[in-house]
Amino acid sequence: MLYDVTLLKSIGLNFSREKIIVALLVVLPFVMLTAATATMPDQTLDIKIEGVSITPAPTAKSVSVALYALTTVGFIAALTTFFINFQLKKVRPRLQIAGYSSTSITSALIIITAIVSTIVTLTVLFFGFLWFTPSSLIGYTVSLVMGAIIFSTIGLILSTVLESKELGIYILLTLVLLDTGFVEHPFYSRRWDDPYLIILPAHHVVRMVMRSSFAPSGVSPWYRLLPFALFYEAILIAILLFFVKRKS
Repeated sequence: MLYDVTLLKSIGLNFSREKIIVALLVVLPFVMLTAATATMPDQTLDIKIEGVSITPAPTAKSVSVALYALTTVGFIAALTTFFINFQLKKVRPRLQIAGYSSTSITSALIIITAIVSTIVTLTVLFFGFLWFTPSSLIGYTVSLVMGAIIFSTIGLILSTVLESKELGIYILLTLVLLDTGFVEHPFYSRRWDDPYLIILPAHHVVRMVMRSSFAPSGVSPWYRLLPFALFYEAILIAILLFFVKRKS
């Protein structure tokens, strides 16, 4: 147990040196959610889930805050884990010489990913409550945590595969913003709930967010989508382990 704790502390201290990323955990949620409320018009949206309209109709601001929270969580979680693993590349050989296996190092990264995801989610929830209260707090919280974990794993995969830090940041930024900010945002896309978007990382999570935020009657509850999101995460973990073994 001490062996694992020592490894976690080593990786955690390495992460704490990224002052800019740590600051983003607090600053970016406030900036993103403020932008969501400032840019959306004062109107209600006729949004249908599984062909059923949400009643009462949500406002554009509440929908935007609910999903921009997911965008914020996804981007910060992905970026932090990307930087953690990218920086860890420099010390991974030394850790392996010290006796840590690739599996142990990857497991420690996954644990830290979960911790970072939880911190990011709680920070976003704190700021989000200034403008928006979900119908199911538990469902909304689980949805954001799930989104953070999925995008964190993507950050780990990219940092394992890519040698360019700049390219990784561009890919993460594009993926998170296009997915949660536009393609699967009901205000901008009429196809946000279409099944063919299943390939996108946030597809099941977005559907969970909308169902837990506005609790429409006559549609599947948010928790029925959780197994699909977990299955997507399991696939990402398998991909991560595959590339880790190839790189080791």
